[in-house]
Formats: sequence, structure tokens, C-alpha cells
Amino acid sequence: MSSMDKTTANKTISHQTISREEEADLTLRRTKVSRRLAAFITLIFLALIFAPPIAQHYFAPPMSHGGKDFWSLFPTWNEVRETREMRDASLLLPTHDETKEFEVKLESEALLSKKLLSPTQNVMSKTFHAGNEQVYMGRDKWLFAKAEIDYLTGKGFLDPKVLHRAELKGENANPVPAIIDFHRQLKARGITLIVMPVPAKGTVHPEQFSGLWGSRWSTPLVPENASFSQLEDELKREKILVYDPRELLLKAKETTKEAQYFPGDTHWTPQAMTRVARDLAHFIRQNIELPTTEKVQYKFSPSPEVNITDLEIMLKLPKKQKVFEHQKAQTQRVLDPDGALWKPQTDADILLLGDSFSNIYSRPGFWGRAAGLGEHLSYYLKRPLDRIAINGGGASAIRARWQSDLQSGKRDLKKTRVVIYEFATRTLANNNWKIIDISPTLQPPSAETFALEKFGPEARRFTP
Repeated sequence: MSSMDKTTANKTISHQTISREEEADLTLRRTKVSRRLAAFITLIFLALIFAPPIAQHYFAPPMSHGGKDFWSLFPTWNEVRETREMRDASLLLPTHDETKEFEVKLESEALLSKKLLSPTQNVMSKTFHAGNEQVYMGRDKWLFAKAEIDYLTGKGFLDPKVLHRAELKGENANPVPAIIDFHRQLKARGITLIVMPVPAKGTVHPEQFSGLWGSRWSTPLVPENASFSQLEDELKREKILVYDPRELLLKAKETTKEAQYFPGDTHWTPQAMTRVARDLAHFIRQNIELPTTEKVQYKFSPSPEVNITDLEIMLKLPKKQKVFEHQKAQTQRVLDPDGALWKPQTDADILLLGDSFSNIYSRPGFWGRAAGLGEHLSYYLKRPLDRIAINGGGASAIRARWQSDLQSGKRDLKKTRVVIYEFATRTLANNNWKIIDISPTLQPPSAETFALEKFGPEARRFTP
């Protein structure tokens, strides 16, 4: 073999034996950048880094939260001079919560965000059909919350690794103990708990997020978090009533050929909500013997609504954007026999604890009043109902609010016999499910109270 052939062979062997990382390293080492080009690139980099804070400091108006700026997070010179010990000095530094609050405020009110974010997002959504870090855009301009998609496609919320990571943060990510404990506290008072997980939009309409899930109205596979069935099994093992409207909504989608959720919103349509309320009323009658009361003849009153959807708001588009049209909805307000708008009754025997799915058609200025889940359930049961609803509060906040109302005397438990605990399924993941002890306020009813509720006024003849 000639010397030239040996050299070629050695080069071939050498090329075949080095890894891709080594090859990339060699390429970078051989790349030459002139001093002028390096200086130019460095200047551009520094300009991009320092331009936003400089513009924010000199040209932006004070932020709305007390006019605080970055330097307000730190102590004044007088505070520093008066400090004598290291422990006191550490207290002068900004806390994690203060820093986080400032970051969130800065993100929403920063000069460049106000000037550039909305127009840029408008171009991205209109031209490239792109969402942002909170919202995904699906087919036919359908929008999906990232939190819901993460819930459906991520690890099971009861996965040991998921629970361990939350435990390291000091959070209780497992909803099962909290719900079972809540059930046992209520059971001790003779109150029946109904757990009502409302399915994610992607569960009912996965075909609008990906073409892999079947046709527009027929979904052969229903996506759900890997731990959801385990949750239902564990709750039913404890003899906890679980009302899951998932099958009802899927069947309604197929038979009516109508969307059960708004294309641009995380929530269900008024028609879907009404359908669920009617079915839930039937579920309650089938499983629970309620105290006999005089039936209340509520009435429906049509109320058309036009609004911007929550996912469009999360996209932070300009006010005059034309990517999405305002959503129209035909709601049905519930009126009492006197024609007044329905109101929750704190002395009712049924209490609905819910999140935004209970609240969406009950808040003035949003999607109307007196047209939500509680109102329609009251209509179909023909009896008064109490309701506490907090947007995003399904994991713990709603139970804490009820606890507070009980302890303050705003509400009591003299007549409560059923508690419906409604929450969005996405709440099952990445939330702190606290165990809230309300048992001190849940004393067993007296024999007279129990007899009166069970048998009516005639029971007075048989009680001391």
C-alpha cells in the first residue's frame, strides 16, 4: 500500500472513530472570528440585555402597585445604618414572596410588554396559529389551556415520583386523603358528600387539539390523566358518591353535533351545563333521601350574552384584535316564583362548593347572573340551594372558605344534608390539597332536630 493510500485510510478511520460531540468541538476550535466582528456581536448582546431595564427605568410610568420600582425591594440607607446584628441585616433583604410579586407585576406592566407583547402575539396567532406559554391553539382556532393539556398528557397525579417532588416543596399533591377526610367529617354529622370532577375541555373535545383523536363529533379514545381512574376507585371504595359528567358530555357531543365547551374558553356552554344540572338532580334523587319540603316552582328567563373568552384574555391580544370573534351564548336565568333572580339560601339542605365551572354564569359583568350550575340544579330539584364558588379554588380554598363561614356564624349546619364538591379535573394535578379540619364545627344533630328534618312537624309529638 502506498503512503498516500495509508494516509487516506488513517483519515477515514479517524473520522469514523470520533463522536459527534468531538467533531463539533473540533469545528468550533477551527472557527475564527475577527476582533471587529467579536466586538460588534458583544455590543449587540449587551444592548439587548440592558435596553429593557434602561427603558423601563427612564421612560415607563410607575407601576400601579404603590408605584414600587426595583430598588424599593431593598432597604434604605438609614435602615442599613441602624442595623447592628447579622440577623437584623438578613431581615432587610426582600423575601421570596416580595420578589415574586414584583416579577409578576413587572411582567404585566413593563413598558416593552405593553408596547410589544400584544402586537407580537396578534401576529403569531393570526399568521402562525401559535399560542403562548399559557395557551395552545388547536384546530379551527380552538384554544386550550396549557395546564389542561399538561394534566392530560403528563404523569399521573398519583404517581409516587410526582407526589414525592411535591412533598419536598412542603405541599400535599395527593387529593385522595383530603377528599376522604372531608367525607368522614361530613359523614359524622349525617351529611352526604358528592364529589363532582368536571372533565377538561381536551377530554371532551380532543379532536380539536389533534387530528389523532377521531372525527369532529365522534371520539374513539377519550384522553384522561393516568391516575384519574385510580382516584375514582379509591373514593368509591370509601363509599363516597362520585358524579362524573364525562360520559354525559361525550354522548351529548355525538348526538347533538354541538360543542359542549366554548372554542375559546376553558368552560362548558350553557346548554352543556344545563344538561349536567338536570342529570345531577336525577343522580341526587336516585342516591339520597332528602328531607320533604314544599316544591318551589322556579322559572327560566332567556338572556343572550356576548363576551370575550378567558383563553383569549390569557393570550394577551390587543383590544381591537380580529383573530377571534366575541363569543355569543344563550343563557337561561333562573327566577323564583315572584320573578326575582335566584339567590343562594344559606339555610338550604344542599350546599354546592365549586370553582369557575359553578361560577361562570353567576357573576355579574361576565356571563350573566343567576344562570349557573347551582341555579339550574335548584330549578330541577325544585328546592332552594346554597352555593359557595371560588374561581380556581377547587383544591382547598373553597373548603377553607366554608370553614371560615361556619366559624364566623355566616353559615351553619342545622339543615345541611348534602354537600356537592365540584372541581375541574385539572385541579387534581399541581395543587396543594390541604386537609382542612372543620370537625369542631360539625356537632351531631340533636334527636329533635333529626326527627323534625326526617318526619316533619308531626315529629314534635314523639320528641321530648
